[in-house]
Amino acid sequence: MRRQNSFNSYCEVYILMSNKIIWELLGSLMLRTLDELGELRTVTEVERQGENHPLVLYVESYFRKLFAPNGGLSCPELGKRIEELRKRNPTELEQMVRVLVKEYCSKIIPSKFRHRLGERRSLREKLTLIYG
Repeated sequence: MRRQNSFNSYCEVYILMSNKIIWELLGSLMLRTLDELGELRTVTEVERQGENHPLVLYVESYFRKLFAPNGGLSCPELGKRIEELRKRNPTELEQMVRVLVKEYCSKIIPSKFRHRLGERRSLREKLTLIYG
């Protein structure tokens, strides 16, 4: 039982540290993407909660899986891999983060978000019925 508790504590610290790394390295890009999407309420939430916001958890989970399929990546290694990707291909990293933020938003605020992205199928259908 004691061993299980220490393992759980280690996992909690590991996840919290990973979130801090993601927040420090990618937080401004996540906020900028949210701002570009017009999600001002979410920007405020993310700024207030920082590394504890579910968006940061979402992005952190993706990068942990991307860089270590077996889940054996330490926090410093995660930071190092992100920094290496940023140096090697900053555009790719930026696109990845933007896609993750958009994907997260589409799950938590589906109708408003899809409308902003241009998915107006129902509007087009209504207009077709009225004018068609």
